[in-house]
Amino acid sequence: MFTILNTIVQLLNLCLLSALLLWRPDPEQWIVFYLLAAIWGTADAVWLVQVNALSGILFPGNEEAAYSNFRLWEATGSVFSYASAPYLCVRTRLHILLGVLLVGFSGYTTIEVMEYKAKKHHHKERNFELVSKTEQ
Repeated sequence: MFTILNTIVQLLNLCLLSALLLWRPDPEQWIVFYLLAAIWGTADAVWLVQVNALSGILFPGNEEAAYSNFRLWEATGSVFSYASAPYLCVRTRLHILLGVLLVGFSGYTTIEVMEYKAKKHHHKERNFELVSKTEQ
């Protein structure tokens, strides 16, 4: 399930956050503003699909609870972002977001690798040789 797409989106997010940290907005650069927003939306869309798919795979039979838990933490992140806005400058919030992105991607990668190993082990257990009646 872990694909090159996840790594590409991770790099895209890192480049985007770096650009946001280095860019100084200028009214003449309005196209850059819209370009960064479009890249952000694209990366966010990929992450939402990947995390929702992973939730469904990790919790078969409990998808409703898994999706609810995902939405709870998504909403918690939004609340934290809006609540911290008056107290933290944008640069600080971008640094926090960068740290959360790195921790989140590390956790996502760990879960993907663990799930891959579990499925690989399960597949080896089920890999049996067929014996025909004439060989018995």
